[in-house]
Amino acid sequence: MEQVGELNARLTDRYATIAVTLDDLGLVGDESRRLGHDMSGRETVMKVAWFGSPSFPDIYVVLAVNPATQQLKLVLLQPDELRTLSRLVHCTHHWSH
Repeated sequence: MEQVGELNARLTDRYATIAVTLDDLGLVGDESRRLGHDMSGRETVMKVAWFGSPSFPDIYVVLAVNPATQQLKLVLLQPDELRTLSRLVHCTHHWSH
């Protein structure tokens, strides 16, 4: 998916000052627990990944939960969270439900 590639390019641009956290996406507290995660909100989005059919994929963020141990976690994003991520990294994607 081209949109995922663009998000990853923005997230990994070494000249960018963008660091998106779980809190920035609104996935902390009750929302985090609803998803089966109980995280602080400081976990950093490392990249975006998709699984399933290219015409209707499930899109996840890969989070750095513990950079010291290189522990990562996948979190499924909903369209609202994808729109927030796109806005934060200055992309103009159109995500639908």
